[in-house]
Amino acid sequence: MTTDEFVLHTPTFKASKFWPGNLGVQATHAVVFARCIALEADYGVQPFIVPIRDLESHEPLPGVEVGDVGTKLGYNGIDNGYLRFHHVRIPRKALLSRFMGISKSGEFKMKGNPKIIYQIMVQTRIAIVYGAGVHMHKVACMATRYAACRRQFASIAGSDVERQLLDYQLHMDTLGRNLCQAVLLELVSEDLAQLELQSSKEVANGSFKLLDILHHFSSGMKALGTDLCYIGMDQLRQACGGAGFLLSSGVADIWADSAPYPTFEGVNVIMYQQSSRMLLKQAEKVKKGKNVDDFFAYLRDTAKLLSS
Repeated sequence: MTTDEFVLHTPTFKASKFWPGNLGVQATHAVVFARCIALEADYGVQPFIVPIRDLESHEPLPGVEVGDVGTKLGYNGIDNGYLRFHHVRIPRKALLSRFMGISKSGEFKMKGNPKIIYQIMVQTRIAIVYGAGVHMHKVACMATRYAACRRQFASIAGSDVERQLLDYQLHMDTLGRNLCQAVLLELVSEDLAQLELQSSKEVANGSFKLLDILHHFSSGMKALGTDLCYIGMDQLRQACGGAGFLLSSGVADIWADSAPYPTFEGVNVIMYQQSSRMLLKQAEKVKKGKNVDDFFAYLRDTAKLLSS
C-alpha cells in the first residue's frame, strides 16, 4: 500500500466481467466486484468504483478493455457488455467502504453488517416477479383478443359463421390459466413488496429477522414466477397460431424480452434450492417439536393432521 492505490487486473480471459447492463456502450463508470488483496492478505470480493471511459471522448481508458456482448434473443434495448482490466491503478478511496475499509497501512476493518446487501438482492427479485406478471398479463390480453376475433372450424348451430377460438374449452383453458397466473404474480409481488418494506425498517434498526424469510419467499417466487412467465407466454403465443410468430403481433417481442428472467439475479435451478433449504429447516423443527415462524405454521398444522 506504499502508493495508496489498488491495481485492478484480470488474470485470465475466464475472469472477465460479462453481462452487466449498460456496460457495452453507455457506462463511463462501473462498480467492480473484485478480490481485494492487501499486504498479501485476501479479504474476498469487495466493490470498487472505477472509471472505464473518458468523459469527453467516451473512449476506453488506458488498460480498460470494454465492449458489447452482441445481439441477444431479446432485451436488446440493454447494452450488456464485457470488461477486462490490464494492471489499472485506482486510488485506495475507490474502495466502497460502507461495510469494510482498508487503511493506508493495509489494515482491514469491518464497519457494518454485510447482510444488508441481501436486502438489495431481495428488492430486485421482487421487481422481477412483478415484471413477469405484468408482461404475462399483456400477452394474455393480446391472445384473448385474438381468440375473440379469430374464427375457425365448426359453425354455430343454425348459422354458417364459424366458431370463435374462445368457444373451444381447450383454448379457454390455455388463456384462462395463464391470465390467472399473471394476476397471481402481480398480487404476490405486492405482498412481497410490503414485507420488504417492513424488513427495511427493521434493518435500519439493526434487526435482520425478516431477511431470511424474505430471501426464502423472493428466491422461490422469482424462480416459480419467471418459469410460469416464460412457459406461459409461449403457450399464449402458440395459441395465436401463425399470428403469434409475427413480430408485428407484439407477442413475440414481449416473450423474447422476458426470456432472460429465469437467469436474472440467480438461475432458477439454484433459486429453487435456496428457497427449499429454509422449508427443509422448518420441517426439521416441526419434526423435533420445536416452534416455527408463523409464516410456516402450515407445516406444523399439516404434521398434526398427519399424526392424528
